[in-house]
Amino acid sequence: MDITRIHRAQAGLKATDARSEAEKEQARKRDKQTHRELKELSRRTENSKCADCDSSFPGWAALPHGVFLCIDCAQVHRRVGRHVSQVKAINTGTYLWFEDEVEVMRAVGNGNSKALLLSGNDDSTERTAIATAATPNSKADAKLRYVQKKYQQRAFAAPQPQQRQKKKEEEEEEEQQQQPQQRCDASSQSQKSKRQHTKAPSQLTRQKTPENFPDFLDAPPAMISAAFSVSTIAAQKPVVVKRKHQAQSQVQQQLYNAKAASVMSMYGAAPVHQRPTGASFFAEFGV
Repeated sequence: MDITRIHRAQAGLKATDARSEAEKEQARKRDKQTHRELKELSRRTENSKCADCDSSFPGWAALPHGVFLCIDCAQVHRRVGRHVSQVKAINTGTYLWFEDEVEVMRAVGNGNSKALLLSGNDDSTERTAIATAATPNSKADAKLRYVQKKYQQRAFAAPQPQQRQKKKEEEEEEEQQQQPQQRCDASSQSQKSKRQHTKAPSQLTRQKTPENFPDFLDAPPAMISAAFSVSTIAAQKPVVVKRKHQAQSQVQQQLYNAKAASVMSMYGAAPVHQRPTGASFFAEFGV
């Protein structure tokens, strides 16, 4: 298989509307000779069966693929579209063939096409779907999917050296692009972890626990015992507030209530009019 010749022949194909009148006149003069050569090419062993379904005596050809097809598969290629595949008959004088088109058929053929397009993934699943289709329409649809995968998507072809090199370069470029992002993510994660570690102690220092209630130095033992009991209960009771000044206000109020209750407990049996009142009296006990 001459890959260079195949690529050169396919690259040299002209569009249908790009033919000059001189080229058309030359093709008409060589029409019989051209069709005779095409028939001889189709009788070669590698071209004697349809490239897509193995039917014998293919009478059609598909460009730029350079393969020989039966009439049923040629209809399927027509459904794919001229931008993918152009079919022409080789056994009648209906279609005018040009020298560059014949050169493609000489260079490729079914054998070389099989080596190029079916050397990678297995196409047995698609062929089985075609063979087991229940109706003519479902069979035609299965053939259409197969032709699209084979010629348009090249799903069964092995990657060419240029394609492998290009893919490798793309993977390396993508990996290089990902490395700075990974380093940036790692740096961000490290900084976040440091912030968490440094922030934890400061948070703990802001969480102040209520101070213990001071003892009454000059108070009787019963008053000290009562104040100690109240202060112990207040210290054990959890105080959950949202703001620092709210917590301090509650603690101060509890302290005041405890001290006042302790002081007044000494006069619990006295009549109301004999109980001490006034800020100056409570100030003596630190209230």
